[in-house]
Amino acid sequence: MKTFSKIVRLTFISTILFSFDTFATDTVKQLTINDCIKLSLEQNTDIIIAHEDQKIAKAQTTSAWSTVCPKLTIETDYAKIHSKQLHDTIDSFAVKLSAQQLVWGGQVMPVLEAANYALNLADDSFLVKKNTVILIAKETYINVLKTEELVKSARENKKLIEQIITQTESLISAGLATRADLLKLQLQLKNIEQMVINTDNGAKVAKQSLNLLLGFPIDQSIELKPYKTTDYNELLNLNTKELVTKALTQRKELSQLDYSVKLLNTQAAVINSATQPVVLFSGNYGLINDKLSFDVGRDKDWLLALVAKWTFFDANDTQSKVDVNRSSIKKLQELRKQLVNGIELEVNIIVNGITSSIAKIDASQKELELAKENVSIAEEKYINGLGTNLDIIDSQTSLLAAQTNLINANYDLEIAKARLYKAIGEMDKI
Repeated sequence: MKTFSKIVRLTFISTILFSFDTFATDTVKQLTINDCIKLSLEQNTDIIIAHEDQKIAKAQTTSAWSTVCPKLTIETDYAKIHSKQLHDTIDSFAVKLSAQQLVWGGQVMPVLEAANYALNLADDSFLVKKNTVILIAKETYINVLKTEELVKSARENKKLIEQIITQTESLISAGLATRADLLKLQLQLKNIEQMVINTDNGAKVAKQSLNLLLGFPIDQSIELKPYKTTDYNELLNLNTKELVTKALTQRKELSQLDYSVKLLNTQAAVINSATQPVVLFSGNYGLINDKLSFDVGRDKDWLLALVAKWTFFDANDTQSKVDVNRSSIKKLQELRKQLVNGIELEVNIIVNGITSSIAKIDASQKELELAKENVSIAEEKYINGLGTNLDIIDSQTSLLAAQTNLINANYDLEIAKARLYKAIGEMDKI
């Protein structure tokens, strides 16, 4: 009986927990574009790694500066010493304070410069990845809004055909339409239902992609708040040359390569410094006795030294490392030329895409006006027995195509605008 009671309690608790979990998943999350960008930056693995790279670079900069500071060490020793003269084993206790200071070394300044360049490189790498994640977040957000608009358009057209079918059934009863007319309209309805299914599936996939990007469960219910769309007049007459100049000045990918070249140059200087003299000053002061009680006047022990080291032969090891660095620098310089050409092409393609989207919006708006008028005329003629169901089907198909074209053109312009800001390195405007 007790066992049965425990099972009942566990079942009840599990049901309650499952209900809470289901409720949490089913809760609709309302999100703005800024919410999506913020969440995607928090969840993105590349961003998290880039943050850690920045921390590493900062720590390495601190470590580099420590080379110019004195090193202080305190040391305590205990040893058993066997003396042949005394024919005995004695205890030895020692306390020492040591100091070491680099006086001159050719690698100090290059090491400090290399650390600073590495830090700048890590910062630029973070900004490049941040820019990319922001663009992906906005593209995914826009894609969800676009697919929802396409679903809405398809359902409206489905409703319109259903109304015409109802009217046709009335006309058949009055002897003003035939069964064949009805079948053609029903076939058109099935075609639109297929479109509704496809657009519904597209919207579902788009939301799932956004959920994964934001770190939500894949089937989390989300509701996106519309944002103010672009007044395309502000994108008319874009100056491509000015935009390319901006891109070449502001793109962090280029400064990444520049810092990489500077880093390799300073590393080459560090490598070369291995064959230059290094001068160190060191000293220590200590107390040594065979007992734990010390007499400062009797037991003190001190040492001051000026140490110079010079590696004058290394079997060409240094030169071979410098040669490797020089080849790496040449590779980066060639990559930079390639990137400059790629950026120029990217900006031109995006500007052409924006121009094309604006033209499509103008054409689609006019197309939609004509399509709506055509549907009204076709419906009126059909009801009055002056038109055929083919006129209805053609006009309705044209209306759906015009709506789809306008939706695609509007959202394609938003994506092109975001890509343009990324291309010219103005991530704050994305």
